Amino acid sequence: MSIALMTAAFRSPIQSTHKFVLVALCDNANDQGECYPSVSMLCEKTSLSDRSVQKSLAYLEEKQFIQRRERHGRSNYYYIADPRTWFTPEQYSPPNDVHPTPERGSPPPPNVVHPTPERGSPITINEPSLEPSVNQSGRKVRGKTILPKDWILTKKLGDWALEEFPHWKADDVRRIADKFRDHWVANGKQMKDWEATFRNWCRNENRPWTANARASPAKQLSAKDQARQAVSEALTGNGGGQHGRIIDI
Repeated sequence: MSIALMTAAFRSPIQSTHKFVLVALCDNANDQGECYPSVSMLCEKTSLSDRSVQKSLAYLEEKQFIQRRERHGRSNYYYIADPRTWFTPEQYSPPNDVHPTPERGSPPPPNVVHPTPERGSPITINEPSLEPSVNQSGRKVRGKTILPKDWILTKKLGDWALEEFPHWKADDVRRIADKFRDHWVANGKQMKDWEATFRNWCRNENRPWTANARASPAKQLSAKDQARQAVSEALTGNGGGQHGRIIDI
């Protein structure tokens, strides 16, 4: 359950039935806005009919409040959009109350000093926030994400793969990247670092290449080397027959 998303959902400027379904989704979502409740669960939470819930989900998806992805044999996967996209800047920003400039000659405002607490007074403890900490860029710390459907191989990762595995060609790296994207998009699993996951994927893909190199056939002997080998076998008795044996006199 994300308190921030639920608070924004209650403030959302949409019709009450759609808002109720959005609140129910936020109640199931993690701090990254990801959830996968079934339609029956949403009906139970909102006391709405199956048809009403389906209509609200279609409306929320059309208005880009949520993104929905179907999973065969399982409940749909929902991603709740950033609440800042739900409002206009005026609706999202709090009112800016500007105090009037004091008249000239007005006395300075009183300096109210809070009294020192008595000894033995209870200590006030501020509980930690339920919301995840964020860095300066606004991205959530320690969060896991799923691989986006439009993931593409970056030049940085492509150069790393060609340098790490010199026997690969550019087409090999692109084929491996396509295989990597299709696997993880279909899997839907969350990871903290997708670049590290891709590097490990390349190392696993390289194992068959190394095994094939070890299992390659021996180098074909030249005609000259074959003749030398035949003479050696004849002299040592490995040629077979009476002509290949040495007779002591």
